[in-house]
Amino acid sequence: MKKVKSYYWFFLSSILIVIGIFICLFNYISQKKIFIFKLFESEKFLQEISMPQVVEETSEEHPEKKTKTKEKESYIAVLEIPKIGLKQGFYALNSPLHTVDYNITIISPSNFPNVNGGNLILASHSGNSPIAYFRNLYKTENGNLAFVYYNKMKYTYKMVNRYDVPKVGYVDIHRDKSKTTLTLITCTHNDSNSQTIIIAELLKTEPYSV
Repeated sequence: MKKVKSYYWFFLSSILIVIGIFICLFNYISQKKIFIFKLFESEKFLQEISMPQVVEETSEEHPEKKTKTKEKESYIAVLEIPKIGLKQGFYALNSPLHTVDYNITIISPSNFPNVNGGNLILASHSGNSPIAYFRNLYKTENGNLAFVYYNKMKYTYKMVNRYDVPKVGYVDIHRDKSKTTLTLITCTHNDSNSQTIIIAELLKTEPYSV
């Protein structure tokens, strides 16, 4: 009888020890996961945005453009990428010309370049049509410069990252939250099922007069 009781208490003690070890390990792993998540969150900014349909346009003139070419309106800002010979203006968010089917387009949520830590997100078609302003964006590489002229200031950005995402109606933007950035989005070259994201970080700001 005494032996049975001894085995019983030994078995019960063993179970309690195992449960205690499991609880300690679970708490430890959970804390590590929280730490890793916070570390990632502090280094990168993950932002989900809704996207218009950005595709490779053919050389046939878009029907919307035929009706809008007669309209006169000033650009709110200009994007320049010397590497691919691009210099093109874009319109204010409330403009009837502010559409990816007509011009380079500001994607919401965006910040204008003068917002410290903000992110200006621009999208345009690729392909070979007159409205495919980002047709040669695939030829750029990290280290290339991009300029935004806005409100009599010139903002100089350096491309630092690029990646492709599936074309599903939204994109995840990975950027350094502490930096002021420019994000460029277009259809991936020779791949109609994905979009290319290019991240550029602000290097300097200087006055500019036309």
